[in-house]
Amino acid sequence: MVRDISTSSTLSGANMTLVLLSVVGVVVLCNVGYTFRWVEWCNMTDAPYVDAVKNIASITAGAMVTALIAKDMVPVRRLWAVVVVYAVFYAALPTSMFFKDYLYASFLMCVVVYAVWHLGGRNDAVYLFLSSFVVGVAMWWTPAVVMYMLFIYAGVFILSPQDTRNWLIPIVGLISVCVMGITYASMIEGRIVLPSCYDIEGIFSMPYTEKVFAGLNMYFYVGVLALFTAISYMRYVSEASRGTQQEKKQAMIITALMLVCVVMALCVPSARYMVVFSSLPFALVVGRHITSETLSRWWRTIYMWALAIVAVMSMWTFE
Repeated sequence: MVRDISTSSTLSGANMTLVLLSVVGVVVLCNVGYTFRWVEWCNMTDAPYVDAVKNIASITAGAMVTALIAKDMVPVRRLWAVVVVYAVFYAALPTSMFFKDYLYASFLMCVVVYAVWHLGGRNDAVYLFLSSFVVGVAMWWTPAVVMYMLFIYAGVFILSPQDTRNWLIPIVGLISVCVMGITYASMIEGRIVLPSCYDIEGIFSMPYTEKVFAGLNMYFYVGVLALFTAISYMRYVSEASRGTQQEKKQAMIITALMLVCVVMALCVPSARYMVVFSSLPFALVVGRHITSETLSRWWRTIYMWALAIVAVMSMWTFE
């Protein structure tokens, strides 16, 4: 099994086992976070841990999908590192884990990125419809994720621009969800409910959350994570520019993803916990950086220990 992990170039059973064990580690890390922080924030419900389990499930599912995306970016024997980095993102911003609306939508956006990541083949129509449909579903929790439609079209432009149908399918997928939602709302309210009945100006409004986010050290940790991301991203783009055409396209997709996350945060400046949508690009570029074959052993060790220290410190100092 050890030899399979170290020599395999595909996601073999041994590699998959290692990734799954890493996902189990994410569950343990989230439970540690619950012990330190969640009880204080979830004590307003009758079953706080039941609610926490739903949040943990969203985070671990997102970590698993992120690993499947990253298998085309990093050596498969080191995919476990991407899962760990995804978990460290939430450990460093533990208060973010209380907002289930954003965690559900964040997981669904991982699915969207997975679909866009596989464009450029015979199944483009399926992936495009799936990605836009999932965006429509996620909008019921967090309306601001409509911005991911820009990411879908960026994927079409980069990976599959030649088929004109690819420019129309995302719209069809999004409209189909809206039709389903209007039909459901009409059945519940007993009358026809049209989009004009909704507050269109509130599309970027904050959905209900259990408590107002008020992290005293919020900006410090966001700044630290942004620094890690910036260093990793510059190194990743530099390596991709010397790589194959496919690697260059993947770097362009990651760039589009990061820009969409920034745009979402700017659209809702008061929703500081929108940073949860940066979990995916953070895990991808930082995971790529610490698993790079060209990165020296010492720098890799320093980088990983620095991430771990920031995450552990946040559990005690983030208030």
